[in-house]
Amino acid sequence: MNTDSKPFSEDILQAWVDNDLDDMTWHSVDDWLHNNPSEARRLHDYRLQIEQLQAVYGNIVDAPVPEKLRLENLRPSLKRSSAWRTGSLAATLLIGLIGGWVANSFYGPQKDISLASSVTGFTTQAIAAHQIYSAEVLHPVEVDVTQEKHLLAWLSKRLGQPVNAPGLEQFGYRLLGGRLLSDEIGPAAQFMYENAEGRRLTLYVVERPDGGNTAFRFQKRGGISAFYWIDGTLGYVLVGDVDRNELLQASTAVYQELSALNQ
Repeated sequence: MNTDSKPFSEDILQAWVDNDLDDMTWHSVDDWLHNNPSEARRLHDYRLQIEQLQAVYGNIVDAPVPEKLRLENLRPSLKRSSAWRTGSLAATLLIGLIGGWVANSFYGPQKDISLASSVTGFTTQAIAAHQIYSAEVLHPVEVDVTQEKHLLAWLSKRLGQPVNAPGLEQFGYRLLGGRLLSDEIGPAAQFMYENAEGRRLTLYVVERPDGGNTAFRFQKRGGISAFYWIDGTLGYVLVGDVDRNELLQASTAVYQELSALNQ
């Protein structure tokens, strides 16, 4: 089914792209997009572009404007009588300076562009895998925690390097077990954790042959939050329907424990 009528304004559709809607509205838009594939493709393309830009330039976007580029420091001696003309000139100059600043990063190491696509790809798959398996009642994992030693050996062999399941007991989550999944470029591991209320977190681990390191990045889709990063030749995504700060603290603990184990 495909209809030309749009029950939602473009502002609402863009808010869907940005994950900036309440759950009820988000699901209403999502249901409508299932019946309007051309609009779904358009919005998913927007989302992919945003994720790729955030992955490459997130550190620039979030960073404060350098003092030397701030408007008040560009032409401090101009008189108030020419304020409008000054503002226009300063704004133009500022855009040019910031453009050069960003371009310098863009035309820096070329691996950043491929890394952005790589990170976006495995994060999307990690969220999708979480949505599928965290809802399972009878078979949430392929190998349960009673066979943890076998599970880690099996997943390490399939990924071609040591894989560990960090502990999250300090946050109230116990390890249930894990499973082997297929990422777009090879095998991936998923570890599942559960707290006393039945809420679940999953840690997705996948080999990244391109290597490199990235700082934590945050992504949210339909109420599901994820922090993702690359450390050496492995990519990690911690996923859950939890508060962002709680997930960040858990991600930090995971990173610290795995870094200590890999030293």
